[in-house]
Amino acid sequence: MFEIKFNFAFTKDFEKSFTVFLNDNLEVDGFTESKKPEWALLKNFRCEICNLDEQVYKYCPVLLNLNKAVSFFTGFPSYEKVQLTVETPQRNYEKKTTVQDALSSMAGILMAGSCCPVMSKLKPLIKFHLPFATLEETSYRALSMYLVAQYLRQSNGEKPDWELKEMDKLYKQIQIVNATVAELLTSLEEKDTGKNAVIVLNNFASFLTLRLEDGKFSELERIFKEYL
Repeated sequence: MFEIKFNFAFTKDFEKSFTVFLNDNLEVDGFTESKKPEWALLKNFRCEICNLDEQVYKYCPVLLNLNKAVSFFTGFPSYEKVQLTVETPQRNYEKKTTVQDALSSMAGILMAGSCCPVMSKLKPLIKFHLPFATLEETSYRALSMYLVAQYLRQSNGEKPDWELKEMDKLYKQIQIVNATVAELLTSLEEKDTGKNAVIVLNNFASFLTLRLEDGKFSELERIFKEYL
């Protein structure tokens, strides 16, 4: 088990910290509130592509992981500035940014570290979490993760997807989950921070989908020219 700590400093006198514990399976552990909200029940909320069995999962695992953070940030405007410090086992990161961008860094871990069959495909990115990643960095990390997965599939006798067709399908599913969660948060929040934090994540997924559809990663081709 390891932990990632997020410290949001709004002023020198007002800070809020969240510690996200992750077990050996890279699942968020112990972050859900004891009192679970009714709006997180699968019978009340379910993405169109959700295949979770209500007999096993009574609540949406993504919403349960997000509940504590969304409840705290509900009254904060998304554009408000905050100093975010992220402490990982390897190193710390710090940046002054908007609340929505700061929260998106934590939300990405909470969503990928849930038992959602779609979002859990992003678990390897949790192990090598990079806060404040740019579009180029996100593209590189996502492609690297997926291609390593294909190499491991091939090594284990499974059919690899070197043409990235299933990756395109995966990121379209991720967009559906993000959009559905963002729509729900719109109806729950006083302000817009939680919704916009998820939209920030969805923008990364949309960018990747566009690149996968046209097959062009020119920004990566330039740095790999010695291999081409």
